[in-house]
Amino acid sequence: MSNMLWTRRQTIQGLAALAPHLWIQSASAKGRLEKTRLKIGFVPVTDCAPLVIAQEKGFFRQNGLEVELSREASWATVRDGVIQGRLDASHSVLATPLYVTVGAGGAQPTPLVALMSLDLNGSGITFSKQLWQSGVRTGADLAKYLKSGHSLTAASSFPASMVHYMLYYYLAHYGIDPNRDLRVVTVPPPQMVSNMKSGSIDLYSIGEPWNARAVFDGVGFTALASRDFWCGHPEKVLMATAAWAAANPNTHKAVVKSLIQACQYCDQPGNRLEVANLTAGSSYTNANPLYARASMLGTYNYGGFDDQGNTIRNVRAVSDFNVFYKTANTRYLSGDNHGTYLWKSHGMWLLTQMVRWGQLRALPKNAEQILDRVYLTQTYREAAEELGIRSPKVDYKPESGFLDHRTFDAGNPVAYIKNFDIKKV
Repeated sequence: MSNMLWTRRQTIQGLAALAPHLWIQSASAKGRLEKTRLKIGFVPVTDCAPLVIAQEKGFFRQNGLEVELSREASWATVRDGVIQGRLDASHSVLATPLYVTVGAGGAQPTPLVALMSLDLNGSGITFSKQLWQSGVRTGADLAKYLKSGHSLTAASSFPASMVHYMLYYYLAHYGIDPNRDLRVVTVPPPQMVSNMKSGSIDLYSIGEPWNARAVFDGVGFTALASRDFWCGHPEKVLMATAAWAAANPNTHKAVVKSLIQACQYCDQPGNRLEVANLTAGSSYTNANPLYARASMLGTYNYGGFDDQGNTIRNVRAVSDFNVFYKTANTRYLSGDNHGTYLWKSHGMWLLTQMVRWGQLRALPKNAEQILDRVYLTQTYREAAEELGIRSPKVDYKPESGFLDHRTFDAGNPVAYIKNFDIKKV
């Protein structure tokens, strides 16, 4: 796969000719920040932690930025806030920049960009207490339950989210067609537990702390941690419009540097408890700190129930439930690879899922060029270099570690899609 490389002269020429639908990746330019006061959005889930830490520990200020963090109600309001210019940038579900750019799912095409990855892993699939009491513990059990004539409703937080694609992939792996065999609805993250408690949904796929919250509240149990769906999968990105990134190259880089530093801070073992407590604050996830700590301290309670319906503890060691930069024993982050790097092979995989589940009719013929425009890897590399961090020299790699033991080759995405029996193409 080839990388899109811009010389300084090409970039200046491109900026001079900038039109509303021209996408460019700004070259590094040292000097005054174009904008120092920023409004950056986030949704109250545990992996907003890098933004919280960049604010609370002063990394934004160290890089000349005065940032207002704006807690948003849903991933839809995040998307709209960035597109409409109310937000300069935002914590975003993984696929939104790409999804909106290509007009997937009927979205109005708008050039959005991913500035960096914010975390890996960090989510899960929760089944209800009622499913447990019906003998359903696994995906295989769920398939049998559906085949016996039961109707179920599943939820994810947004059609462009990794948790949405994980839910569909997981169900299909067990022979369940998510477009035919059960109902799938969209529910904002903070409303998942209450919807399960009321019986409106039977299972959901979501980021922490909302899986742990179901366990604490005795309404469900974690059937799958996302690192066991795709070990080391990307989860959230920092998103902006292409026009904002082009108009603010120095500010863009300062934001990325601040958040790389914050991600490094988050993954220092001695900082994890503090990070969990700060993230749970009333201005951020506004949750019991126990919920945030549940996935951040090296163990995870999957929960479950005894014969009397009481919650039981099912604690396992999971050192990489949340990864922000690099933690111990993460074999998928060897060498110069780290959790904040934007892999275009991740983007190509996302495009295959959009096609597989009917959000796109076909893989775009210029998919690589689209990924060059959406994933701003060159500016990321420059920001990392200024922090003394080496980045991967390539943008594509084989993707492995999936639940079904497949390997994704970004050089042959069409064959990958065709290889699945359950799909909506």
